[in-house]
Amino acid sequence: MADCILCKVLSGEFDGSFVYRGETCSALLDISPMSTGHTLVVPNQHVGRMADLDPDLGAEMFALATRVVQAMQKSGLDMTGANLFLNDGSDAGQEIEHLHIHIAPRKPNDGVRFTHRDGGVVERADLDAVAKSIADHM
Repeated sequence: MADCILCKVLSGEFDGSFVYRGETCSALLDISPMSTGHTLVVPNQHVGRMADLDPDLGAEMFALATRVVQAMQKSGLDMTGANLFLNDGSDAGQEIEHLHIHIAPRKPNDGVRFTHRDGGVVERADLDAVAKSIADHM
């Protein structure tokens, strides 16, 4: 896509600090990292949203994310864990409409928080109804 910043990085038009370049997926450092080593795993072809993602390509992305985390742990990065997350759509925080998995290395007291919303536990019947609605479309 002509105006996609990640497509421009992948094509070499813009600079990128690559961890890995493959035929279908690549991994590069985030230019505005949450933590040292914050990496993005991206499909090399433009895919805007999860609804547009081929499941096999999604599996390749997750396999690459696994390899990146394993490499981070061996690399000497100051980390004791990692968060993996994907924002799908602007309402979910997706700022660049080129699908990507974030890998944020974590360590104790790093100041980064991922928490559930307030509201407590949802009733099982309500959970089951939502699960059935989704399952019916699998």
